[in-house]
Amino acid sequence: MTYPYGSGRNAFSASSLGTQAGTAQAHAYDPRSASSSDKITAFTAALGIGLPVELRDGSWVAGPQDGSAPSLSVSLDDMLSFYFQNPEVNPWQCEGDQVCERTGEPPSEDAAIGALRALLVAAGRDPAAFEFTSQVWEGSPTRAAEAKPVIDGQQLDQGWSFEMAEDGVVSANGALADVVALGMYPVVSEQEGFERLSDPRFSGAPTVLPMALRDQASTTEEWVEESMLDFRAL
Repeated sequence: MTYPYGSGRNAFSASSLGTQAGTAQAHAYDPRSASSSDKITAFTAALGIGLPVELRDGSWVAGPQDGSAPSLSVSLDDMLSFYFQNPEVNPWQCEGDQVCERTGEPPSEDAAIGALRALLVAAGRDPAAFEFTSQVWEGSPTRAAEAKPVIDGQQLDQGWSFEMAEDGVVSANGALADVVALGMYPVVSEQEGFERLSDPRFSGAPTVLPMALRDQASTTEEWVEESMLDFRAL
């Protein structure tokens, strides 16, 4: 059997599109602003972890990383992505083959969002720059909450996620890096954007670049040049 795969021609139509180009503000995460021992330690203390922070294997870590006690891991990526968990207050946490029973009641929406706001403040972020949502699933002893940053009226997808139980925060994850402005960039008009739909230079297409073994006599420069030719041919 073969997997059905193919492509066809797309036809586009439009009317009354704007022809006015413009500019927009560019933003990016700046991990350097928060990647310091002092700031990570302060955030760790807000999460109730009393153990020291260590820089290990490309991450800031605090607490045991085997899931046996509250722990924090902050990756040294461009967003300073963090993950926190506290098995001591997790109502679903069981030992061995024990069957987990539902225990406790989920906290209120105000309590969960309030705790998430406090966590943002501990990380040096302004809660007023976020939009908050909260939900609880039927029969769950925990409540989930989210905080998504809003920039120039636009909500970003890279938000903070949060789960809270009756006895405290079960888990949390998000980005500790600040969002900074990079300056203005040009924006094409609606009409030009529409015309690009039929322009292959702006169309994404799946492809496979050859990654064959090369003769040892070949130089790195030759390989890079051939790869660039392959890329330009897309």
